[in-house]
Amino acid sequence: MVSDQLLPALEDSQLSKAAREAATELSHLDVDKFPLGFTTGDQKTDVAATILRMLYIKDLRGLQTIVDETLVNVQNYTANPKTDAALGRIGR
Repeated sequence: MVSDQLLPALEDSQLSKAAREAATELSHLDVDKFPLGFTTGDQKTDVAATILRMLYIKDLRGLQTIVDETLVNVQNYTANPKTDAALGRIGR
């Protein structure tokens, strides 16, 4: 688990509060089950790279959610034309 491998190291280091919070947020995930996609040859470096990859994917997922919401808003605006029969045209 992330908490078993990372949190003791964070307690000994001078890392920021944000880094500790990010590690705590990922503590329920199992680093060994998350694919890294490459190896550095050093187990501790691989664990650190896996955690960075997890954080990156979390941020990327948040960005994707924002993009999806923006697309929905644009589609709601453009895909709902109103018909004004008096003007003889369709649109806003």
